[in-house]
Amino acid sequence: MAGRKKAPTQVIVAKPCDLYPLPGQQIQTPPPSGKKDIMLAIITKDGRHISSYAINAKRFKRLEAENYWVLKKQNIKEN
Repeated sequence: MAGRKKAPTQVIVAKPCDLYPLPGQQIQTPPPSGKKDIMLAIITKDGRHISSYAINAKRFKRLEAENYWVLKKQNIKEN
């Protein structure tokens, strides 16, 4: 879920090693480097890419504890 209204979304978590496309993107995304080695992608129910960013293991644990609620302050509308 994403946004203030907890719109249903899909959250994809990966630890990439090579260039890869995120859902809904046409470009190849480089893998994150350094301490933020977990890639998080947020897509809508119909497959549109909302956002993606690298996170660290501590942030991932917090996200897991919050039931994967992302972009809490954003106004994301359901389709």
